[in-house]
Amino acid sequence: MERSVNLQLQHFRLLNDRALQLWLHASWDAFYQRCHSSSGQSWRFLSELQQSDREWFFVPMRGLKQGSAENPFLQHRSKSAGYHCEIEPSKIAQRLMAVRAQLASEWREELIVLASGHPHGSSHPDEQLLAGLATRYAFHELLEDLKSLPSQAPLHAFLSNYMLQHSMCMKPTGDAEGMLSKLAVQPIGIRGSSIVDPPQLALEVRSRRTQILANMAHTLESTEDENRSVRTSFLENCLRIE
Repeated sequence: MERSVNLQLQHFRLLNDRALQLWLHASWDAFYQRCHSSSGQSWRFLSELQQSDREWFFVPMRGLKQGSAENPFLQHRSKSAGYHCEIEPSKIAQRLMAVRAQLASEWREELIVLASGHPHGSSHPDEQLLAGLATRYAFHELLEDLKSLPSQAPLHAFLSNYMLQHSMCMKPTGDAEGMLSKLAVQPIGIRGSSIVDPPQLALEVRSRRTQILANMAHTLESTEDENRSVRTSFLENCLRIE
């Protein structure tokens, strides 16, 4: 949902629609602060927008800095300079649903390609974002499994430290595949009474990542169902269907 909101904000910025840009930014921030702990429920932001009435939103005017900041006349003028714009949250919800559906379709295709291990010629702009996310989950899965085995404590410590040192590689601007490639060429060593086999660890992470990518692609299939649920809820509310 956050990615969809950011794309819509970019669209408003390109259209120079400052009112909708500021309103959506403020509305999403308020929702996120209130509900960020509810994992997987960010789509409810759409439902809230659908159920919201029209409102007037104050848009402050941009202006050049003039005179002293302590001038009371200028202070009053800077606070009052602007205009009010009528906002229809339900229309913005419709735009976000369209963006979200398109993004889900693109991501699903890219996830299937990444899971296949046979990338196509042109990469998607969010390829690293998706690969990095899946790689991070794969590391966490493997670390959780190792954590439950006391005999694998040295291996857990090695992998945890490696992940921490290369955490930036899993960010949208990083290189998740390069991170695994570096792990795969490290020499086999011994820590305590355990053998640390980096090539095997890289292979295990890649294997888990493949399954995670496939699961992510499957999850995105429900995007249209969620959008449909939001629309249905809106219609039921309009018609007062119990």
